[in-house]
Amino acid sequence: MDGDDSSNEYLSTFKSNQAAINRGVNPNRMYKNQSRNNEQYQQHHQLHHWSSSIKEVSVAFGSNKLLNVIFLGGSCDASFIYVASIDHKNVNYKSGYLEEGDIILEVEGEKVSGYILKSFLDKLADLAKDNKPIIFKAVKKGFQPAFN
Repeated sequence: MDGDDSSNEYLSTFKSNQAAINRGVNPNRMYKNQSRNNEQYQQHHQLHHWSSSIKEVSVAFGSNKLLNVIFLGGSCDASFIYVASIDHKNVNYKSGYLEEGDIILEVEGEKVSGYILKSFLDKLADLAKDNKPIIFKAVKKGFQPAFN
């Protein structure tokens, strides 16, 4: 039976390698330096994944209780909530800045993906009552990292 098991394992490896060759992959490179390749992937992922470009922005309400930012989108439109328009000269930034097209990921630590626009705006209205700056986490729409 031992001979059969090793034969089956060899046949399985052979078929896997043959499939790799048919796809244009060198099977000798498939298993070589696995840990190094995983390390390279992790480094590449950290440098070039969209999550590395998340920015945190703190905005206070103006005296008129407005943020002077127009948001659109939401799950009813099958999109994320995003900054449609912004009046930079009247926005009371405490840290960071928003840009047109930025996708809003979180408001005060609460994830807002999947929110309809009305729920998002209601949340902002509730936060306006506290008269404290609001912390947004956002990412640039269509983020494409610069590859070195």
